[in-house]
Amino acid sequence: MAAIVGAACALLGLHRPSPIVGILFAIFVYILFSRYSTGVFHFMYDEIGGPRKVYTMGVGGYFLTWFVTWILVYTLLYPPLVTTP
Repeated sequence: MAAIVGAACALLGLHRPSPIVGILFAIFVYILFSRYSTGVFHFMYDEIGGPRKVYTMGVGGYFLTWFVTWILVYTLLYPPLVTTP
């Protein structure tokens, strides 16, 4: 999910007007998917340690993957212009 959101941030140009837009988009998708995942994967909150654990369990990996994917796709779409003297 993080790789898809990172690629979407780069493709949709969510760095304009500010990178905060892309960050808020990633946070929104993370919260939405965390809420949705309890129904998809059929687990109870008690099985994993409560509702707070659902949000905190994968947050580090999600945001690291999202950030790296956003940078990689953005760099591939908009390579830096290098001029020789």
